[in-house]
Amino acid sequence: MPSSSFHQLHSFLSRFNHCLRSLHAVNHRTQLFLSTVDHPALDCYDDDDEDEVQLLRCLSTRSLQQARHLLDKMPQRRIGRVLGKQLHAHIILNGLDDDDYDGRLLKSLIYMYSKFGIMDAAHYLFGKCSDSGAVESLNTMINGYIQIGQLEKARSLFYAVPFPDTMSWTSMITGYFHSGDTTEACRLFSWMPKRDAISWTAMISGHVQNELFTEAIEIFQNMRVVGVSPLDSTYSTLLGAVGAMAHLELGKQFHCLLSKVRFKFDMILDNSLISMYGKCGDIDSARCIFDRMISRDVISWNSMIIGLSHHGLANEVLKVFETMQDTGMKPNSVTFLGVLSACSHTGMVDRGWELFHSMTREHSICPEVQHYICMIDLLGRAGKVTEAEEFIKRLPFEPGLAIWGALLGVCNLRNSNMAVAERTAIHVLELDPCNAPAHVLLCNMYAANHHQKEERMLRKEMGLKGVRKSPGCSWILLKGRVHIFMSGDRSHPQSNEVDTTILGLDDGEQKKCLYSKHGYLCGRQRCDVAKVSQSQRFFEVKLFLVQPPFG
Repeated sequence: MPSSSFHQLHSFLSRFNHCLRSLHAVNHRTQLFLSTVDHPALDCYDDDDEDEVQLLRCLSTRSLQQARHLLDKMPQRRIGRVLGKQLHAHIILNGLDDDDYDGRLLKSLIYMYSKFGIMDAAHYLFGKCSDSGAVESLNTMINGYIQIGQLEKARSLFYAVPFPDTMSWTSMITGYFHSGDTTEACRLFSWMPKRDAISWTAMISGHVQNELFTEAIEIFQNMRVVGVSPLDSTYSTLLGAVGAMAHLELGKQFHCLLSKVRFKFDMILDNSLISMYGKCGDIDSARCIFDRMISRDVISWNSMIIGLSHHGLANEVLKVFETMQDTGMKPNSVTFLGVLSACSHTGMVDRGWELFHSMTREHSICPEVQHYICMIDLLGRAGKVTEAEEFIKRLPFEPGLAIWGALLGVCNLRNSNMAVAERTAIHVLELDPCNAPAHVLLCNMYAANHHQKEERMLRKEMGLKGVRKSPGCSWILLKGRVHIFMSGDRSHPQSNEVDTTILGLDDGEQKKCLYSKHGYLCGRQRCDVAKVSQSQRFFEVKLFLVQPPFG
């Protein structure tokens, strides 16, 4: 076989995923489709997918019309699996694997199978690699196993290699973080013989993914101490952590640091800054960064829309949404989550319905579960819980716990429709018999409507099931320090001062801060402040605590 043809085939494999996006013409696809052949790697395919099997038959017999129909309805990933099998068959039939003198073709095939999660085939080919080729393909295999959740196989492979490189170490660390095993990830990082910026960033990203934000920032500080220069992705990850903590001052510090080490920000950093400022409450700074951007992608627009939505600026959200479309940028599913959420928080029911219907009619975007939840929230916040229940009944799929839980949440906002709340709680309990919020909501509503017998029976049932409500948790930032509070927890070193502050308030001030045992704000409902437990007072009056900001 001519050497140029071999290199062309290798190049095609290396760019396989990118090629899939441009394979729109059936005639172009069929040029690579050949009959299947017997081979151990090809036998590793899962033939349970009827569409894939049928497509293979159509391509083998050149039934183009039927193949076109199947291709139109199949996702690209599944099309790629079929194309990959045919391409491998082409290689075997033409003896191209015999001409793979440097192992590049074999490594490309391993990469292809790993990307599709067909690890049995990848493992078979991996066993045929030379020693040097096995080391180079190790990272591909580890990432493939991690991708499908087989961490133990990745671990066995990692420890079987005498001298894994830095990328292999980093892949394993990332895998442990994905599985939630932060302890093992940190232990592995401490054993690394050599750490680069990518491995440090993986540590920071892993802690952020597991919501260990303070630890992530400490790792970043250690990274700078040892003299490793952070990557743009490092800063982007940290800005995400700052946004999750709503720590504005720390976000400004990172922004200042970035300005010193980066002469010009790329789009990813600008997007991260917009998102961070939006989550931290400084929407003006977010808008300033957005306005100065020379070019914007859909993430830029979404970050601005979501930031404005979080601040309840629905009119501004809709203006940005319209401008986005005027510039030719197509909204995606995340965009609509932002605009629907804005409508929900401001009671714009009619506009919300218009946007929801426009997703499919004008933008060909199929609503996902989160979009339906937004509509349930929109109706519920507007007091239309009955309409929200009817909306759920018309869903094109069987509603699960997330859907019924959303309706349960809006039922908790108002006590005007006992019947809907009770039916919703029953649906939730059918799906999750030990669901604490459903039990608590029913208890509260029974108590609010003076159904004492039902309340006692339900509380007894909760005790028998061992259902316990998770304690409320929140925090405030005061003088650069985050103070965390749990309901009923007195571990804070200044809890006595908090109690003293509460007792010093008159009844009117306490009513503005405390929630009654029924879960409704005392300022809007009748309640006896004296009946509110001390643990509830400690939790809810945290805004008065410790030291006044001017102290």
